[in-house]
Amino acid sequence: MTMPPACYTCSQEAGFDDLPPRECVAHDRHWRVAHGLDTALPGWLVLLPRRHVVAVHDLTDAEASSLGMWQVRLSRALRSVTGCAKTYVVQFAEAEGFAHVHFHVVPRMADLPPEHRGPGVSSCSDDRSTSG
Repeated sequence: MTMPPACYTCSQEAGFDDLPPRECVAHDRHWRVAHGLDTALPGWLVLLPRRHVVAVHDLTDAEASSLGMWQVRLSRALRSVTGCAKTYVVQFAEAEGFAHVHFHVVPRMADLPPEHRGPGVSSCSDDRSTSG
């Protein structure tokens, strides 16, 4: 696999066989699931294509056809494990070193304060006291 410069996801994928469990919660030939970095919310997952892709429109038909199933299955698993009221699925892929397409699948607990709901969920990371 040719790794694009400064792509965190591709650098992790290059060492797939030695990934720690938090970097490979589940996978198939197109997608890998990791636990989110720097978040105080347990269960924050990240769904990543296993090849370098920087825009959703560049997904192959095979990747695209399984994307929705992964998002639903992860949402169901989070509901089962965490008891969350719903999940948020978010994709931006704009941060330096993280332009690789990835989808955050975030459990939204029923008691999450209103200021942390919706787009405010990302500020939960700012409130954390330890690395996640």
